[in-house]
Amino acid sequence: NFETPAVIDEKAEAEQKVQGPEVMPGAYSVSVSAAGHTDTAKVSVLADPNQAAATEAQRQALELALVARSQVDAVNRMLNRLSAMQAGLTQYRKTVAEEAIGIDPAQKTQAAAQAALVAQAKDLDTELGRFKDSIYSPKIQHRVIEDELHQLTDLHGAVEAMAQNLSGLGTQAPTQPMIALEAEVTTKVNAKLAAYNALLGGAVASFNKTAYAAGAPTLAAGKPIEVAAPPTVD
Repeated sequence: NFETPAVIDEKAEAEQKVQGPEVMPGAYSVSVSAAGHTDTAKVSVLADPNQAAATEAQRQALELALVARSQVDAVNRMLNRLSAMQAGLTQYRKTVAEEAIGIDPAQKTQAAAQAALVAQAKDLDTELGRFKDSIYSPKIQHRVIEDELHQLTDLHGAVEAMAQNLSGLGTQAPTQPMIALEAEVTTKVNAKLAAYNALLGGAVASFNKTAYAAGAPTLAAGKPIEVAAPPTVD
């Protein structure tokens, strides 16, 4: 199988993870690294002898599955970044609140001077949370499969479901409805990533600039996130 995409931090221990799609039959080089040492060996992946050969259909399914895998990876990395930034904002506000009621006059003065920045942190936390909820709905118990029977699937669920379905096609070519649905998912994912990257360059950058000037912790926002180009299927 190809490598597994990034998972959401809070789901890291969950059993349900999107797996990388199966490779095509052929010759491959496999490397295993441990304790600073790497061994490489040649392996051959054989087609299932119990199924009729369908190389072109399998290639089409794999190409689309790799696109979906890259989308899962991008969406999950974006959600992890959002959660990390929210955690940073929460910790900052908590620290200032504790200093404001402490016994050190200097800390009290410093905390009072950061009132405007604390308010900005609260507003940014709300904005990031609202954006995250539009992708990863808080109304769904994401560790419980059956819960999605009671709530509409969110974008995160749709992206992961698409990747799982495409990865399981094997020698079957993707149907036209599946191709159309993947195109729809692609449009939505790209729109959310564009909005996220705009947040990085806008509200997040503004907070970091003000926080740096005030000597307060800044957010590790990282670089803009894009869907990685999938590997070429030879």
